[in-house]
Amino acid sequence: MTESQLEKLTKAKLGELILESGAHKFRDEGVCAMEAVAWLAGESHSDTPSCTCLTITRFVQSINDQATEEARQELKSVLHLVIGTQTEDIQRLRKRAYLATDFAVRVAAPWALDVAGLMEKAATLRALPPVADATMAGNAQEAAGATAWAAVGAAEGAARAAETARNDFWKKAMPECVALIRSMCEA
Repeated sequence: MTESQLEKLTKAKLGELILESGAHKFRDEGVCAMEAVAWLAGESHSDTPSCTCLTITRFVQSINDQATEEARQELKSVLHLVIGTQTEDIQRLRKRAYLATDFAVRVAAPWALDVAGLMEKAATLRALPPVADATMAGNAQEAAGATAWAAVGAAEGAARAAETARNDFWKKAMPECVALIRSMCEA
């Protein structure tokens, strides 16, 4: 089956399905994004289908569970790409892990810091070089760790505006998350 045929099948099968947060014991209790992938792939009900790369699975699960209900539905546009990404190729797995790490440190964390009013800290993370190897990943982790403590200190003030900020965050973040899932599937 070609990718466009699978995409059409995905759209037809997903129809009015509402993706929900969390895992579900049975399909009739609801489905998260990865449970929908298992269904589309013809696998038994699971949030970790065997046809998918575990790095991509964990990223999609994280986005699925943290996103607002409205933003979560955008994941449906890339679920067909996740099918068949399972690999034993260490280089591909590393590249996907570096893509996810880079996104977390240089994109998602700065957005959260912006919401907390910590623009300088956000700029520091955005200025880091792209994560492309283990050394860069370690440097990014160190920089993000140092910045996290500043974010904790600002959390109380940000909590008052949390729901508005969360909605704004996901409107901005979900297109980037969808683009990253596409990149990870192609890597």
